[in-house]
Amino acid sequence: MECHATVTCNQSAYLSLQNLASSLYATGGLGLGSLATIYGFKAISCLAAPVVIRYFATKWTIVVACCTYCVYIAMNFYPAYYTLIPAAVLMGMGSGPLWSSQGTHLTTSAMNLADFTSETHEAVISRFNGVFFMFFLASQIPGNLVSSLVLFSGVNGGTSNETDLSFCGANDCGAAPAANSSGSYTPDQTTVYILFGTLLAWGTLSIPMAAFFMNPLPYYCSILPTKRSAVEQLKATLRLALSPRMFLLIPLIVYNGLELGFAYGDFTKAYISCTQGVQTIGFVMTAYGVAGGISALFLGIISKYTGRLPIFTVGFLSQLVLITMMLFWDPHQGQLWHLYLMAVTWAFGGALRESQIAAFFGVLFPKDQAPAFANFRFWQAIAYTVAFAFSIPDYMCVSYMLRALLGTLCLGMGLYYLLEWRIRHEKPVYKRPVQKETKTEEVQEKQELRNW
Repeated sequence: MECHATVTCNQSAYLSLQNLASSLYATGGLGLGSLATIYGFKAISCLAAPVVIRYFATKWTIVVACCTYCVYIAMNFYPAYYTLIPAAVLMGMGSGPLWSSQGTHLTTSAMNLADFTSETHEAVISRFNGVFFMFFLASQIPGNLVSSLVLFSGVNGGTSNETDLSFCGANDCGAAPAANSSGSYTPDQTTVYILFGTLLAWGTLSIPMAAFFMNPLPYYCSILPTKRSAVEQLKATLRLALSPRMFLLIPLIVYNGLELGFAYGDFTKAYISCTQGVQTIGFVMTAYGVAGGISALFLGIISKYTGRLPIFTVGFLSQLVLITMMLFWDPHQGQLWHLYLMAVTWAFGGALRESQIAAFFGVLFPKDQAPAFANFRFWQAIAYTVAFAFSIPDYMCVSYMLRALLGTLCLGMGLYYLLEWRIRHEKPVYKRPVQKETKTEEVQEKQELRNW
């Protein structure tokens, strides 16, 4: 629970700011540029994450990483390339170890619990991930509610603009048109400072929560993998990236990163801010958080009875319908409830892939958790970087990104089905708990020595 509470505070502050970045800093592409920088350096730090976790353990890695998030939020008081970009680099270097630590902490705790119950590792890992990502996606709620309430309170002091809806939706092409046409209201500086101060206070709360209330994993888990040297950890991470199972999952992970980058960048700018104003982003993304939290919890529970395959298939079909709808949506005839429907449907798909892929990784790579989650977050961060970076140029229309999402989704799901087929024709990943396997091997060695 301490891990869940820490992530809720930390991500509530950052995600609400991320949702606003593409609209508040549209001129010159500063908002999307800083986000692309964060996820570009996150990809690099993911490769080194197992080494960081090796020396600092999961708890203190999370504490230090939360500090880097607060530095980035604080630099938004003085938004410029020489302040936001260095802060984005620092946060990116902390983000990879943060998420790799979270995945290792969660999966190891689930496996440890499964050894004392009659449940399988897969069922417990899936349930743990469902609960965790319920908290993660629900962290959209408090931050986004605060952002919209603060921005709405400053409407009278802001600047009103006429909106040209011909540049909204799939017709939005880059930062420049959106900067000229998006939003019926631009908040004044005092309102923005109040918002950033509130988010910074909320994000800072995550640091003492992790430091004083989060249990250090090595003290109570008996199934942690054997410690490796820094070089061995790095080799294990790179070696796992070339494994057949990882190779088949990479396109689906890339789609997961692209669609989340689209939701936080293009959707908030081209669909919400452009048609309803920047002050509406928080309310729509609050619905996104509520739907995502409920979906993650629900999917984590029912996966025990349905398995992965039906859940992934339902998510695949829902995303096909949603992307097609967004591609042909007419902003002139669009209404506010259309945006809420898009957000809720998008949240369902995001919750499905984020929680179930993470659970799938814990099942596929039980003895290489840190390298596995480092690879997961590496490819996801690469996709995030591409999504934000490609939205900056004026000639990159949202319609191009939607078509790219369709292609990546179909490729990723096709290879996922192939992986499921391969797994069903192999021996089960878990014949018995890891701890029991270790004990059995020790007993066999003793028996062989006695026989000798």
